[in-house]
Amino acid sequence: TLESIVAELRSEFTLSLAVMLSGQYAVVTKLYEWYSAASGVPGDAYLDVRRFEIVDQAGPGCIPMRDLEIATHGGVTMLTPQTGFVSFDRFSPVQQLLYGQWFAYMHSLWDEQYRGRVAAAHGTAPDGSPWDLRDIRVPIFGDIRRIRNDYIHNKGIVDEASETEVLTWFTEGKAAAITPEQMMSLLTLFPESDLLEKPTPAAKHSRKPLPWSAEPNVIEHVQQRARQLGLNRKARKDIG
Repeated sequence: TLESIVAELRSEFTLSLAVMLSGQYAVVTKLYEWYSAASGVPGDAYLDVRRFEIVDQAGPGCIPMRDLEIATHGGVTMLTPQTGFVSFDRFSPVQQLLYGQWFAYMHSLWDEQYRGRVAAAHGTAPDGSPWDLRDIRVPIFGDIRRIRNDYIHNKGIVDEASETEVLTWFTEGKAAAITPEQMMSLLTLFPESDLLEKPTPAAKHSRKPLPWSAEPNVIEHVQQRARQLGLNRKARKDIG
């Protein structure tokens, strides 16, 4: 039934968020262990990822603890005589990795495994034909796709995510620096009512495919050049 499919998707949505939000915990625990074992400034040490233990010698599968510290650092507050306390915020590489993986995973899960099932569970359209997966439009999953595309194709710089409908966290041209609080808010944003609502037929596009193909790297170079020129997404669509 439609309700059982939505419940299954909700479970996967929530579980994946729980795994992602707790993903930094084990790393931070090891950092505290490193700090506690040292007297004063911690010495050189390495995390053996295979055993997840702190060791004294570098080797295959080992990460310097100082690199791990930098990767989890979210900012710093400094005190200077001239300025007093000044804070420098930074989106840590570990957060970027975890969040980027979640958006990529959730987009794939929705688009490849659930969207078609939801369409089929809705039965037939008013014209008697089955609903097409393109008829199933859920704003938050559209936002997830846009954010995923910016992480994967634009090195985490906001482009498509500037047009989000629900997750309006971003500014075009800026880094997609998402806070843990924003990721936590996703736990209450599962779109159950949107999924259960009767679909409306998607607009039929009149576009035709071009009679030639292009190498992927050529397309990527054109897109990069368009961004360098400051063209917005609407203008880039006219390049073809």
